[in-house]
Amino acid sequence: MFHKFFNVTLISAILLSLNACIMTEVSSPKATETLVLESDTFSVKNKHMHMMGPLQNKFFYFENPAKPEIIWIQSFKTEVAVDNVKVSNTHLMCHNTIEKNKKNKKKTPKLFEKTDGWFIGVSSSNHMETQFPKGFAVPLSTGDQFFVNSQVANHEELKVPKQVKYKTHIAYSKDRETKTTLRPLYRRTLMALTPRYEGYCDFGKKGLRSPTSKSQCSRQKAMMRHGGYHDSVDKHGQVFSSHWMAKPGKTVNRTLVTDALNIPVDTKIHYISAHIHKGVKSIKLIDLTDNKTIYENKVSSKDGHDYTEVYSSSEGIKLLRDHEYQMVTLVENTKNKNIDIMAMLYVYMEDHNFRKL
Repeated sequence: MFHKFFNVTLISAILLSLNACIMTEVSSPKATETLVLESDTFSVKNKHMHMMGPLQNKFFYFENPAKPEIIWIQSFKTEVAVDNVKVSNTHLMCHNTIEKNKKNKKKTPKLFEKTDGWFIGVSSSNHMETQFPKGFAVPLSTGDQFFVNSQVANHEELKVPKQVKYKTHIAYSKDRETKTTLRPLYRRTLMALTPRYEGYCDFGKKGLRSPTSKSQCSRQKAMMRHGGYHDSVDKHGQVFSSHWMAKPGKTVNRTLVTDALNIPVDTKIHYISAHIHKGVKSIKLIDLTDNKTIYENKVSSKDGHDYTEVYSSSEGIKLLRDHEYQMVTLVENTKNKNIDIMAMLYVYMEDHNFRKL
């Protein structure tokens, strides 16, 4: 078996559907393969803040890497079991991500040209399943190695340890078996950032110039460094943190995301999901050039859990290469102490640079 790093079952499957907003129907082949990857079991008892709990990376190949071919990722989801009982949501989950192993130096034939991007997707307690709109998918090469990064969190000391296990499902089709053309997607991650040091304000803009907030710099207290994991460095060498503290009451974070989007040509967004920490109430994406909100993700709460919205559309949201964009995050902290915050949008855009070789 080539899935030698995982307990893996390869089965034929039909995609599970999300309650998503698909505005225009497009003919699309169904995924014919589903890769199921099981994590090891985490024993959770002590407190672990988000992004600081036990984690593991497990590596895998989709198919035989000696015979690379193009595949199209059409959906993925994470199932979580706590003490061997499947749950729909849990505070013990931090995230479960699927990524390309950039450190793997093994050379494989290049099968296509595409816009750069190594992050495939993420599941969190706010959003456990992703299914792209009909006719769209993320192209990959089976010659590349990938890994799942699984991490747990825990906000209260437990008397008895909880046993937590993740199961990842990735549905895809093989290009050679796909008779209908799929439109390629690539992903960008937009984060609510705060400057780690004095003397600068906006990601991608040198110094204290602040076009995003009309001289009102979004500056919150950055969380402690965790191996630099929460830091982003812009083209000017300015360091920003994506993990910061919000004071009691309302906090509005404004982050310039033009450089994070890094749009090579005019395109459209076809899928958006979000990852948040408790306290985040909404995330807006604003076109600063046209001075209008082009997307808003509102957070809802149920049974003590927060849920984010999903945008899925074959029609899409237009992005223009020469425009400036800003992400605005609203936090409402109802506690009498500071709380830690992260807020991210996972934005999938059509890749007009994609071509098979």
